[in-house]
Amino acid sequence: MQPPQVLSRSSGCCCELPLLGSSPGSQGPTAGRPQPCRGARRGWERVHPREECGLGGAAAPAQALAAQSPVNQPPPPSMAEKPQIQLFVKASEDGESVGHCPFCQRLFMVLLLKGVPFTLTTVDMKRALDVLKDFAPGAQLPVLLYNGDPKTDTVNIEDFLEDRLAPPMFPSLVPQYKESRLAGNDIFHKFSTFIKNPVPAQDEAQLSQGTLGRTGRDQPGPGKNNAGTRAGWQRRLHGREGSAKLRVPCLQQGAALTQRAAAYPAALQRSLLRALLKLDEYLSAPLEYELACEPHLRTSQRRFLDGDQLTLADCNLLPKLNIVQIVCQHYRHFGIPKDLRSVWRYLNNASETKEFKYTCPNSEEIVQAYRSVVRSL
Repeated sequence: MQPPQVLSRSSGCCCELPLLGSSPGSQGPTAGRPQPCRGARRGWERVHPREECGLGGAAAPAQALAAQSPVNQPPPPSMAEKPQIQLFVKASEDGESVGHCPFCQRLFMVLLLKGVPFTLTTVDMKRALDVLKDFAPGAQLPVLLYNGDPKTDTVNIEDFLEDRLAPPMFPSLVPQYKESRLAGNDIFHKFSTFIKNPVPAQDEAQLSQGTLGRTGRDQPGPGKNNAGTRAGWQRRLHGREGSAKLRVPCLQQGAALTQRAAAYPAALQRSLLRALLKLDEYLSAPLEYELACEPHLRTSQRRFLDGDQLTLADCNLLPKLNIVQIVCQHYRHFGIPKDLRSVWRYLNNASETKEFKYTCPNSEEIVQAYRSVVRSL
C-alpha cells in the first residue's frame, strides 16, 4: 500500500494525514529519514508522509496526487460523518517537521489509533507564535481543533476524543486494567529530577534524609507508615505488598536487579532505576486474561501494557520512555538496563507499530532539547 502525499509548510505547516498503511518492519523509531524534496515555492515542500511521521521515502510525481484525489466523486457516507480535526504540535528546530514534545506525540498517537483523518500542523514556536492567537491565545501545545472548536490540555483532549470518537465507528483506547494506566507513571518525574538536578550533592542528601523513592502519595505523616522508605520499596519490588498482579514472577531475578540498583552511586539515579524496575515487574507479571488462558503462566507474553493492542496508557508512557533512553544514554551513558527484558520487549514491540514509530521525533532533536537543562557532571 502506497502512502499518500503530504504538503507541508514551515512556520505552522499543514500536513494532511489520512489513515496510514501497515507497519513496514521493526526498525528503530527514527531510522531511515531522508532529506525532503524542496518545492519551487520557498517555505513549501512536497514530502512523503514518512518524513513528517518518521519514515523514509521519496516524493511521488504530481500526477499521482491528482489520481489519488477524487475531485469528481462524492465522498462515501462514512467519510461524510467524520469530523474535521486539526492537531497543532510543536515543530522541530528546522521549523517544519515534528519536534520534541511527549504530550504532542501522545495525541498524535491517539488520533492515528482512532483511524480518523486529521490535519497535523507543526508550529514553529520561535517564528510563528501568532498561529494560535485567533482561537487559542496563550495556549500551550498541543492544541486540537474539532469542527472549529479549540481544545486545550492534553488530558482533557484525550478524554474528549475518547468520548466523541467512540465505538462502534472508532475503537476504544481505554485500558481494561486500572494498573495499566498507572504503570510507569512516576518514571518521567524521577528522570527529570535526576537529569536536571544542578547540585549533585543533593543526591546523597536525599538518601540521608530517607526520601529515596518516595512519591507524593508515599510521604509519611501522622498515622501513616513510611511506605516510601527503602524497606517499603524492597517490599514492593519483591511482591510482598499490593495486588498479586504486580508480583515478580521470579524473585531471584528481582533480587539481582535490586542489587544492581544499589550499585549506582547517585541516589536520584537509583530512584529512577527503581521506577524502571517497577515497570519491568508489571510487564513481566501475567494479567488476568492471560492466566485465564494459561493458569500456570509465569511470565507475561503480552506486547503492551494492557494486552496486545496499544491503549491510552501506552500513548502516555512510550514517548516518555523514548526520551529517558535517549537522553540518559547520551548525557549520562546510562540507558535503560538491558536486564529489564520486559521493558525492552515492550519498547521493541512499540517500535514495530506505525503509531509509535512514525510519531517519534528525531533522536538528535530530543538531545538538543535537553542540552540547556541537563546538569553538568
